[in-house]
Amino acid sequence: TSCHMLKATELSVVSTNGSTQVEKMGTMTCLAFWSLVLFLVAVFVHGTSPSEDGAMPCDDGREQFCNLCHQSTSIPKDVCDTLQTQCRKSFCKPICLRMAFDPVITVRCEKAPLWKECEAFKKELKLRDTAVLAQFRAHICGSLLGCCSDASELTAWLDPHISGDRTGHHVLPLPSCELSRTKQTTTEDTSTTMPSACAMCRAAVDFQIRSGENCVREESKDKDVLPFSLQQRCHFVADLAGNLPLPIVRHLKSRVCSCAGCCADEGCFYQHDEDAWMHSLMREIEDKIATGHYDHIVHDLHKEHDIEHHSTHPPKTEL
Repeated sequence: TSCHMLKATELSVVSTNGSTQVEKMGTMTCLAFWSLVLFLVAVFVHGTSPSEDGAMPCDDGREQFCNLCHQSTSIPKDVCDTLQTQCRKSFCKPICLRMAFDPVITVRCEKAPLWKECEAFKKELKLRDTAVLAQFRAHICGSLLGCCSDASELTAWLDPHISGDRTGHHVLPLPSCELSRTKQTTTEDTSTTMPSACAMCRAAVDFQIRSGENCVREESKDKDVLPFSLQQRCHFVADLAGNLPLPIVRHLKSRVCSCAGCCADEGCFYQHDEDAWMHSLMREIEDKIATGHYDHIVHDLHKEHDIEHHSTHPPKTEL
């Protein structure tokens, strides 16, 4: 039986403190709905994350959309295998990492009136939001949804985003966070109770996920989306990201300040290694040398050397 579109559904979500919350989900694909149900079971019933439980929401999408060899017998096997591989990879990039959703961070300094560095934090976050938002996108696509299962590929995508405008340059933590924490640790005035930099940051920051806006081009309409197309796969991932359980969204919200450096706890999801890019480049060159990738270049260099040698040292003629 084919999965049809489900209309708006009310879903009961049991949070970690035992209270029941009900949130309204928008139109979802049938497959995304059941993937989300399994997601909730893994998180709230077993008390584990999907990655620990072994079942990831994106796995269902790959099985449904990418088993082309079973859905059509008219496609040659080699072509089918190639299309199937491309389909599975597309769930990570471009769909999850670029198209399906956007993490959005807003800062409202009026919610933390005692935080003197808030306005500076807001400006710095806007200037460096690429690095911060890339961290959240990678975490959602990798650890939560399982759309990006290749850790090395995910790291390769993330590294340019968090290294700034030149390789090896840290853009995090934010200077305002470092200043707030430094002032807090060096102050000697204990007569008044001052909220921590972490607490003030978390009071001012809000986090949400906007999904599905980039799955279909402006000139197209949802009804024009073809079955098993990139756009339909994008809607599937958008449904998953846009309907993450509220406790998980709250946890992501709290990690904004950790990632920015205002909280001395978990830090960011992924740590940037200044030397990683150089090690990666050296490994790539070594692999290409070992596989003979540069053999033709070496051959041409030897050939040029022989020609130059003979032109500067002509052979002696014996009389």
